[in-house]
Amino acid sequence: MSTIPDDVWRAIREVHEVLRELAEAQKKTSEEWRARARRTDEEIRNLGIHIGRVTGRWGRFVEDLLTPSLVARVKEIGFDVESVHRNPEARNGGEKELDLVVVGRMGRRTTLVIASLKSRMEKRDVDDHVGDIERFYDFFRSFPRADRMGAIGAIGFANGAERYAERRGLFVARITEDLCRFSNAPGFKPAVWRRPGR
Repeated sequence: MSTIPDDVWRAIREVHEVLRELAEAQKKTSEEWRARARRTDEEIRNLGIHIGRVTGRWGRFVEDLLTPSLVARVKEIGFDVESVHRNPEARNGGEKELDLVVVGRMGRRTTLVIASLKSRMEKRDVDDHVGDIERFYDFFRSFPRADRMGAIGAIGFANGAERYAERRGLFVARITEDLCRFSNAPGFKPAVWRRPGR
């Protein structure tokens, strides 16, 4: 029977120690990676929240910009506005939110103008909006049963979406140079800051 020399045992112990240290280092590295992954996941979640806030504010800005002009334009075509509903939400038959619903009369008929307002309108947005108009009463049962017309408004239009919407029978509103007007009360006198030295 042969005996294993001491230097072989020493080498086995050294290999065993190296393997133990390696396993410990891998465990530590693995824990560090998990902690880093958790931090990254949290940062991504926070970034998503911040992006959501920015896009929500941008969407609200676009709606604030377009709504008054859109309501004024429908009045110009003879629409007698009775009420304006911004961002109505419904949960009948599923969740749905629209940008704008204007209730009024065209002649003797109660009519709704249902509008989608976006910073950039694409053809698929037009199709989605037409679908929302068609399925309006599946979601919004509290509105009066009435004829429906559609409108879209945008700061910009992509790939012919503007003409496409018109062909689909929608009013099309776009930002123009006549974006703002003075809204001061009649008789308003502006302050004048005189040039220095006079």
